[in-house]
Amino acid sequence: MTVNTIHHEASSQVGARLREVREARRLSPEQVANLIKISGSTLEEIEAGNIQGHFKEIFGLLCLYSESSHSIFNGYFGASYLDYSSEKTDLRDSIAFVLDSIRLHKSIQNKPMHLTSIPLARGRSNGQYTNLSGLSEIRKQQSLRKAVPSLLEGRARDVINQHRLYKLPINVYQVAANLGISVSFESFPSDLYMKLRGFCYKEDDFGLIGINKSHPIALQRFTIAHECYHYLYDFNSTRFLCGPDNSTEAFEWNAERFAAELLMPKDSVKRLISNPLNVRYLTVHLVAEHFGVSYEAAAIRLSNFGLVPDAQQACDPSYRQKDKKKTKYLLESQVDRLNAVFGLETGIKDLLEIHTQVKRHYLCGAVITDPSHTVCWRCGLEIEEPKSTKDYCLKSPYRQKASNLSSKLPSLEERQKNANQITPNLSA
Repeated sequence: MTVNTIHHEASSQVGARLREVREARRLSPEQVANLIKISGSTLEEIEAGNIQGHFKEIFGLLCLYSESSHSIFNGYFGASYLDYSSEKTDLRDSIAFVLDSIRLHKSIQNKPMHLTSIPLARGRSNGQYTNLSGLSEIRKQQSLRKAVPSLLEGRARDVINQHRLYKLPINVYQVAANLGISVSFESFPSDLYMKLRGFCYKEDDFGLIGINKSHPIALQRFTIAHECYHYLYDFNSTRFLCGPDNSTEAFEWNAERFAAELLMPKDSVKRLISNPLNVRYLTVHLVAEHFGVSYEAAAIRLSNFGLVPDAQQACDPSYRQKDKKKTKYLLESQVDRLNAVFGLETGIKDLLEIHTQVKRHYLCGAVITDPSHTVCWRCGLEIEEPKSTKDYCLKSPYRQKASNLSSKLPSLEERQKNANQITPNLSA
């Protein structure tokens, strides 16, 4: 059997799988073509196995169907160029999902399929941090040591200043956009829900960060901040794949704390507690909304400043319930004071009912705090609605699950109304 015959059969399998998924979801070809703005003939070609030159459209289909790259392209890109025969990990089953995602995006950008380094990935297994490669190689690297907190604070501050991220919540997606890194929201299978949070891959002229799009927005934002640290500071000539293994491993310890410093800058936290009276109006829930992070991340950060008990205690259901009740009380009766405490640069504008006439993202409805940004701080998707069908399949709402973006996506009329509204100067 010739190489061309094998490749043709693999292409036919990709087309057949896409057709089977569409039919399983009871979508007609006309409906699918309209949803991701491609022609019916293009969809027909793809499902017939003529996929060359249509990888961008296929990625749009994967987003629409909430299918992983691996579930459709399994076997298409051939055997891995990297040797995983020595892997001793519970996450070995996720490697194929990472590699096929990378190769699909390389195909979209017409890059060579060969992988020059091993991607970094982040996840958990059985409640524990998990590593995707043997730690012995990582531990040999003397440069991979725990960084002192001041160094991580400085690195986070440098990223904030370099990318002019002066509005809260920090638009970590804009960092990737400015660096030219593609961000892909991946549909990993349910058994990898917490095992695989995201991954990062870097070459000289290609970069990709993958995020598990089934995760809550706050967790996605923390993951991309974590992966940005790997991209900026961890990639070198050493080839390794991290999971992370556990919270004490240097390369993961650094990335986790950098993410916390980037999303919840030390100076911003200090401003919240600059007046002792403000502490009375702080709850973990409000601080989490303020910075656009999870309750757990906010609890850890506040515990470091001595504002809440031990983070584990603060995350206890009974404490969380009390915190929730206090938050509700403050929002109902102390809005003016909360406005003064949190200011205008906050992720809780909607809760505080500040500036109702502002420009909002046409997909998730988030307030666009900085008009210079090209991607939304909340969901990571492009701020401008596609004007043509050229790139629609990469900018469609199906890159994220609608339930993660908002309870109800804005109507076309609402989008047009929001687009005509002028964003106020929130720095005043």
